[in-house]
Formats: sequence, structure tokens, C-alpha cells
Amino acid sequence: MESPNPLTAGMSVQGFVIAAVASLAIGGWWAGIPIGQLFDVTAPGLLFGMTVGRLGCFFGGCCVGRPTASRWGVWSSDRRVGVRRIPVQLLESGMAGVVATATLVSVAVVTPAVDGLLFAAGLAAYTLGRQVLFPLRSIPRATTHGRRVTMVVTAILVVGSITALVVT
Repeated sequence: MESPNPLTAGMSVQGFVIAAVASLAIGGWWAGIPIGQLFDVTAPGLLFGMTVGRLGCFFGGCCVGRPTASRWGVWSSDRRVGVRRIPVQLLESGMAGVVATATLVSVAVVTPAVDGLLFAAGLAAYTLGRQVLFPLRSIPRATTHGRRVTMVVTAILVVGSITALVVT
């Protein structure tokens, strides 16, 4: 089996997030806009983009769920075999939409004590939800402790961010 190129394998959404955040930071700095505030107000758009992007995964046949006989399974293809599968992409899309909506409401209602806190909370919540859904995918992750470490770190970030938003 051929090893995937680490610069291109599985980086469609993650690569977009990295490039978008880097472009936003550089553009904001160049325009003289406070980066933390800029990240906060653009977080809902980034997360809504993830919502739409996961629908593309569903229709494109990537990131597929494991085959299932459950009534909640949806006919889906992994580009080779079409069977009833756990609709992981749709679950992740819905989760991203919920996080995006919560982030949008927070941007409209809350003034964070630290600029960038809403962005960090939204991205951490999305990442935590994504990690929860990973075991439902048909392709297992090739990491021993990475998923658990990511879940602990993002859970701490989510709880810490929400606490900071509520206390201030």
C-alpha cells in the first residue's frame, strides 16, 4: 500500500481552515484591524462553511461512515461500494451548523473580555465534536493517543472559553 503524501492527504477542509485563518490574520494585520476581533466576527462564517463543506463530503463519497443495518443508516458510497452507512458527514455538518449558530448568537450578544475568545471556543467545539464522530468513520485513524489528547485539549478549551464568557 502506498503511503499518502502528508502535504495533501486528507487536507481539504483542514487545509482550507489553515489557509483561511492565515489569510485573515495577514489581511487583518495589513488593514490595521485587531486580529482577535476579526477572528471573532468571522468564526460563524468559517463554521457555516464547514457545514456546507461536509455536505460536499457526503455527495463526493469521502469521509464515509461505517456500514450499518440500522434504520438511521443512509445509502452512501465510498467511491467503490454503495451500502447503507452511518451518515457521519451529515452528522458532522449538523454539528458544525449548531456550533456556527451558537457562535453567531454569541458574536451578536456577548462582548468577550479577550478578543479571539469566541473564535477559539467555536473552533474548539467543532474540533471536539469532530473527534467524537471519528470512530463512526469507516477508515480508522492511525494514531494511538492523538484523538484522546485532542479531545482533552479541546474540551478544556471549550469549558474554559464558556467559563470566561459567562464570568465576564
